[in-house]
Amino acid sequence: MSIKSQKLSRIFLWTGIVLYPVYVTLLCEYIACGGKSNLLNILKNAPQSFIPAVFLIAIVFAVLLISTRRAWIASLAGGLPFVLFSAINYFKMQYSVVPFVASDLAFATSLDDITAEFTGDGLVIPTVMIIGVLVYLLPTVCFALLTRKIAINKFVRIWTSGILVIVLMFQLVITAPFAYSIAGIDIENTENAAVGLAKNGFLPTFFKSFYNYSNKEDLSQYDVSESAFFTDEKMEKKPNVIVILAEAYWDVNQLKNATFSQNPTAAYDRLSAEGISGTMLSPTIGGGTVRPEFEVLTSLITDGMPEGNSAYNFVTTPYLPSLGSYFENNGYETTFMHTFEKTFYDRDVAYSTMGFDTLLDINDIPYEYRLQGGYVPDRIIGQWVTDTLAENEEPQFIMAITIENHGPYYGKDNRGEVEVTGTDILDEETVNMLGSYSKALKHTDDVLTTISDFAKTSGEPTVILFYGDHLPYFGGGYHGFVNGGFIEDGNEANWDEETQDKMHALPFLIWSSEGDIEPVSDIQTAPYYLGQLLLNAIDAPLTPYYEYLQKCYENSVPMRAWTTLDDAEKETYNTLKAYSDIYLY
Repeated sequence: MSIKSQKLSRIFLWTGIVLYPVYVTLLCEYIACGGKSNLLNILKNAPQSFIPAVFLIAIVFAVLLISTRRAWIASLAGGLPFVLFSAINYFKMQYSVVPFVASDLAFATSLDDITAEFTGDGLVIPTVMIIGVLVYLLPTVCFALLTRKIAINKFVRIWTSGILVIVLMFQLVITAPFAYSIAGIDIENTENAAVGLAKNGFLPTFFKSFYNYSNKEDLSQYDVSESAFFTDEKMEKKPNVIVILAEAYWDVNQLKNATFSQNPTAAYDRLSAEGISGTMLSPTIGGGTVRPEFEVLTSLITDGMPEGNSAYNFVTTPYLPSLGSYFENNGYETTFMHTFEKTFYDRDVAYSTMGFDTLLDINDIPYEYRLQGGYVPDRIIGQWVTDTLAENEEPQFIMAITIENHGPYYGKDNRGEVEVTGTDILDEETVNMLGSYSKALKHTDDVLTTISDFAKTSGEPTVILFYGDHLPYFGGGYHGFVNGGFIEDGNEANWDEETQDKMHALPFLIWSSEGDIEPVSDIQTAPYYLGQLLLNAIDAPLTPYYEYLQKCYENSVPMRAWTTLDDAEKETYNTLKAYSDIYLY
């Protein structure tokens, strides 16, 4: 069945052409954020934010309409990439606080690994997605029934389509500031994607990240050199050095509305009194382990690279100086071990360029175990590290990553050694998440006891650098942190600098079995400073770059993308990004 009146067909066609871009934009925002709440908030406060997205969808729709002459085909295909990106954002936001951004497209080859890590048995198609698909198909049906094939000269079709494609490319990578300025959005603003999504919606934020990804910041005016990363001076004392990245390790006792039957971070608290400890400002929240991991290992800053969860994907050189290469050059055996796939985040490629002799993952574990909450229990890391130390006479540098404490936490087995109670404010959802989290958190904490006790009894001098990578993911809108009394507002767009610092602050510890590190507590720093802190703690010679970092550490605040800096600090911050630019995109 199709409409016969040519006049009515034109009316329906032009009505559809005008409404379609707006229709798809609103639908995408509904899907991307899992419902109407954020959409209604933006429509109320800043509806003009959608202008860049409407413009892009209109161009794509027009190209397809002119080239195929069929509105239903243009409708079916025109909004598909936008809806697909929105769906990806929805699923990503279920397990992370980091929205889907353009740089994630470079990480597409690891999609299977990401799905397996976050979803276990697979994705469950939610109601919002089913509704979204049905609503998306509605214009296609209407166009098919109510409009005719448009009549247009072939020459005009080819040239018009070509011009529109050029306009589309220019808008994405060159002229985007014009459309964004009309919408009242500063495309050069450094606010992160989570803030952008809350203020302006998903599609405008995603394509803003695409523009920023395509227009790299020029740091060529800063005087930096690759030679700063190397020194011929060698270490005199060579203790074993163990770096432990503790997945989502955070002081849960900071939740005012929750009480725990025992302290899940007791080992950390005990060892902190014997070493250097404090908090570091991670570049990410609730996910994106690879960024703080990268910063600690390389002492490079990731703030200058495209926003997203990756880092190793943007390394542009075949050799990457790191703590691994530093200790390898000083005669250490260097080992990376992780109780997950080493191919995840392309670590197998990256670590091979950073001076690591041996790369071990879940497939190399020599012990029997049962999964805990879907992951290899952290006790395996403790045993693996101590056995490696016991079996080798040469000094060891080991980079170990735990995983048992990985989210999501809701609905897991939370019957453990730690019981959670709280005030009347603490709801059942938060109690459930805290139950499984605190159980796994204690198991991560026990790794510290295992390794430190072994180091003391073995007689081999051993130094541990232990740190959490990011805060745990306690539900959308930072529900657990709000309900637990840690922060007042779950909307990141409303956070001041103090709240940003709180939500990025993770514990770190540098401890020696010899007791030869002067205890210092309550340090606030950044992951890229931990390398020079570690080397200074063991009295190791510094490269020129580590010496520069030491001066920065002594003379400025820990610097992150959201930090207010004076002119001198801004100069230092940009210089750090310029050093990172030697090795990164």
